[in-house]
Amino acid sequence: MGTIGDIRTRFEMAMNEAKQPSKKSIQSFWLEGFKGFMKSKDFAGVSSRKGDTGEVLRASFGSNDGNAESKITEFLKEVGGLDKKSYEIESMGIGPVSSEYFAYKIILKKPSVDKLGKTYKKGDFFVITNRYKVGKDGEHSVIGRKDLTPDNLKITKAEYKSAAALISVIKPAIEARGYPENYTNFILKSTKELFDNTTNKGKFTTFEKYSTAPIQSIEYPISKDLFEGIDQLSINNFQNDYGEILGGFALFNLLSDVNTGMSFPKSSNEKLVDFYFDGYSVSSKAGGGGTPTGDTIIRKIHALNKQTIVLPEGTSEMDFFSNVIEPWVDAPKLSGSGTYDNIMNLSSINIKDQANSGYWYLSQQTGLGPKQLDQKSVVAYLDELYKDEVKFKEFLTELWNKAGMKWDKKMLDAYTAGYPKMGRNQIGIVFYAIHVEIANKLNDLYSKELTKFSQMATDVKQLYLDVLVKKNIFKFKAVPFKTASFKFSQKGSIPNPFNSNMGIKIQK
Repeated sequence: MGTIGDIRTRFEMAMNEAKQPSKKSIQSFWLEGFKGFMKSKDFAGVSSRKGDTGEVLRASFGSNDGNAESKITEFLKEVGGLDKKSYEIESMGIGPVSSEYFAYKIILKKPSVDKLGKTYKKGDFFVITNRYKVGKDGEHSVIGRKDLTPDNLKITKAEYKSAAALISVIKPAIEARGYPENYTNFILKSTKELFDNTTNKGKFTTFEKYSTAPIQSIEYPISKDLFEGIDQLSINNFQNDYGEILGGFALFNLLSDVNTGMSFPKSSNEKLVDFYFDGYSVSSKAGGGGTPTGDTIIRKIHALNKQTIVLPEGTSEMDFFSNVIEPWVDAPKLSGSGTYDNIMNLSSINIKDQANSGYWYLSQQTGLGPKQLDQKSVVAYLDELYKDEVKFKEFLTELWNKAGMKWDKKMLDAYTAGYPKMGRNQIGIVFYAIHVEIANKLNDLYSKELTKFSQMATDVKQLYLDVLVKKNIFKFKAVPFKTASFKFSQKGSIPNPFNSNMGIKIQK
């Protein structure tokens, strides 16, 4: 029988557990604490994309060379009241929690209570993701990926009939990001130089005149000094995410007769349409050709076919529908990801040369046929193979080569070493290569058919607008969809293989 003291202790522990704060209040506690501690607005919402990872905060604590860990240690003490002797910090790297940022696991070494009143047992943990973007050469990005999308700037709910109306909501949204002054100036002043430009102003009367003109590039000079001190990754993110907004400002400048003006789709940014202008649909993809999700176009082709509006003619077009369209919309279930199902199904149907194929090499090595190549079984094979690092590398080398994927030894070594920490994305080391392979194969087989039916499926009023941001210049290239050619394009990456389904890229 326990003592009175034992009973009291158990009672107090039970009461504490019953009073535990909610997940939402825990996340709010750490976020508000970060704002005060770092005096920074460089944070983002906790992601649920990979399930419950234990992440409580996603914010920038600086470089991942020891500086971030030191700052997190200070942060945990000042904000959370957690002494550094009560926990250890484990670097999780990029992949398990975020495909872009380092994550740090805080593992409690003894029972503890933070300032919110959250109790921890020995072995409990939580995760802080360091929102510090690092490029290939180790450089940091001040402007993060997706920072400047219309959704994140919260400008998608209204219609804008002039450049002045649009800049009036853009300006406070940019200023609220908390960027260094030169970055804020770069965004806002370059935008103003664009829509104030007199050389291109009123070059076309209406959007219809612009959209039906021959393929052309229009350039806007931008002051060189605005680019000074702006890191290249930030420029890339600016181009990719703010590019469609720049496209709207360019149209306000180019057209002398604006009707309804500009508005944005209310749904996701992965759709074919990025914004509307005077009732026309515009796909504004940055830097040498964007890749909208293929699913949007393929399913529209499929729907029009079922309505007998779009019908194949001849053997090649019939094959396109039976080997691409139908398998795309009705792929057998092999994974929790529809992207995996789609890519593996298309590969099994369209890759005939089994001796020179990454997909069929995977099938042969695992002993699994197309209907058995589910994600779980493939990962189980990889896990077993990983026990022998030499054989693991030999397998990847052969599969990557057969799939036609570009790679080097550094890349092979990195993904071999990092494989155990990739979590649910371990499949990416083979799936990405197969994605590359089937995109190339479909282009070899059906580029003509894809172009024909994509043109038929897209709105005749639709315009493809390519945006390029370079030092001292913003460049816009317009291609009417009715004259554009299309090709399949691989999307996603090894560390984030299910980021998006196969894309369809507009060729200019």
